[in-house]
Amino acid sequence: MFDNAVQLWEDQLHPDDSSIVQVRPALDASGHYLPPAEQPTEPSWRGGDGGLFSAVGSNAQRLPAGGTLVCETDAGRLIEFDANGQRAWELDLAPCQAFRAWRYAPDHPALQGRSLVAEERP
Repeated sequence: MFDNAVQLWEDQLHPDDSSIVQVRPALDASGHYLPPAEQPTEPSWRGGDGGLFSAVGSNAQRLPAGGTLVCETDAGRLIEFDANGQRAWELDLAPCQAFRAWRYAPDHPALQGRSLVAEERP
């Protein structure tokens, strides 16, 4: 999830620092959620490098290889972090904003028969 500056795990407001948080709820042997008192008190993973902030919107998607795709709405940026938390690439969309971004694998059914080669634009 994209934590929009309210650091849920520290009960503090950090107005200029959003982060990416992964939460893995605890389940019983039947796959049912355990009661709140038995849930983890810390995220299973936290990412971002201190250079993220969005007051509203934004999202994060964990990728199969362990990386994370982040849509930072306020800044109009898409950023991918690798499995080690390092920035792999960044796309600046400013002055536009994006509210959600998702990565689809090249073999996704919606991409069948379509060219995935970037074209030169004037």
